[in-house]
Amino acid sequence: MLSLSYGQIIGRDHIQRQVNCQDGLAIREGWVGGQKFAVGVVTDGCGSGKHSEIGAQIFGQYVAELLYEYVDFLRFSPHCWSVVSANIYKNTVMQMQTRFPLPLSKYVIENYLLFTVIGFIACGENLYWLKKGDGRIVYRDSGGEMCDRDTEDYDNMPPYIAYELVDPNDLHMDFESGFKIGQEVLSEGSKFMISTDGLEEEFVDQVWEKPNRKLQRFLNVQSNKHKKLADDTSVIVVESELE
Repeated sequence: MLSLSYGQIIGRDHIQRQVNCQDGLAIREGWVGGQKFAVGVVTDGCGSGKHSEIGAQIFGQYVAELLYEYVDFLRFSPHCWSVVSANIYKNTVMQMQTRFPLPLSKYVIENYLLFTVIGFIACGENLYWLKKGDGRIVYRDSGGEMCDRDTEDYDNMPPYIAYELVDPNDLHMDFESGFKIGQEVLSEGSKFMISTDGLEEEFVDQVWEKPNRKLQRFLNVQSNKHKKLADDTSVIVVESELE
């Protein structure tokens, strides 16, 4: 049985500067074919963008809806994840082009549409994830061993999907289209987590086994009492419980 927990908190630095939380978080849960499924997405708006929370929140929900639409399909075609993720990426770029006035100016892109994204579909023992930009993806096996699925450090300059809308000659960086993707097996007792990069290293192994609202309360305590979590932090945890 899958268990889903999640939490989001505005960073201490954002509180002090009186700016909005620039993260987005979206989840979908349900049952299909007698199996419980969970879909989750976290997004992180660019800190230098004046209104990057708008793109992060809108497209976090949009990517979650796209993932939800493929839940049943992937039950029968797990080998098609690369094709599915490519379609989600393409549709997200197309939505950026249609939801905002054209032509998209540099101002609109820089201040509204720069955000990282991590998402997943979990159904039964199968989990599929996608990622663009920084943030954490951690898999923990039933024995407690943890593995970061993508440790690339972008030095605070992650590749954003919206760079697809920019002339490549203006990027001054090597930019590859598409998501990083992967698949996991959720055996009994294993766990999986995605988070924006605000989750500080000391807390990565403390987010497990906090069902219902316990994960949100944990983040609240670290921020309000211990003055931790300087950056906006969004976390989603999936655990395969022993039956």
